[in-house]
Amino acid sequence: MTTREDNKKARVLRRSITHSKGGACVQCGWDKEISVLHFHHLDAEKKVSPIPRLCKDVVIGFCPIQVLLVEADKCDLLCPTCDAYLDWQERNEQK
Repeated sequence: MTTREDNKKARVLRRSITHSKGGACVQCGWDKEISVLHFHHLDAEKKVSPIPRLCKDVVIGFCPIQVLLVEADKCDLLCPTCDAYLDWQERNEQK
């Protein structure tokens, strides 16, 4: 079970990873609030786990930070709008 302190540490870790990836949407450049940017996996089939989940797992000691860093390297940062549009495009390409 995670505590409030663990959740806070996970948010700080996620923000740090977001900053390290440029802190802005790679599609449109939006950078008003980095906490709402999404980590979009470039290849969904190679996705191990969502980045926010891995941040919590690192904080509580369930996985090493290297797993998080490798997973983050598989992602682009996108704003919610660009992420939704890209997801829609990917779904419609598969039809």
